[in-house]
Amino acid sequence: MNEMYSLSIEIHLGAIAAFALLSVYNGYSLYKSNDIKTYSVSMRMYVPISLMLLISMFFTGIVMMASKWLPFDWFNVLMILANINLIAFEIYRYQRLKKVDPRDEKSVQNYRDIIFKIFTSELFIIISFYILKDFR
Repeated sequence: MNEMYSLSIEIHLGAIAAFALLSVYNGYSLYKSNDIKTYSVSMRMYVPISLMLLISMFFTGIVMMASKWLPFDWFNVLMILANINLIAFEIYRYQRLKKVDPRDEKSVQNYRDIIFKIFTSELFIIISFYILKDFR
């Protein structure tokens, strides 16, 4: 059981770091992109990767809770809710991307504003849990 827990911790932290880096890259590529069509093509490749990372974070967290019989304290419940929230953000971001009209500049700018807020909130959630883990 201890091997399963230690392996799950490594995978869990690796998935968190990879998701944070992918979120920063996605925000940077949206900031630098001039054409929404090329951005949407590249995001169709990155959205499944980010969802896979989020689901692996969720799964390894559940495995860690089951292998060590961790209680459902406030911090573990918050982590589960935050992961569900991050998954919902990614799904919402992808659905908004499919609805953007590339010819309408106002639609593209509205999409950029909303998505930058989503990227900021995703990074805030990840960083806040990194800080809160010491106050359990």
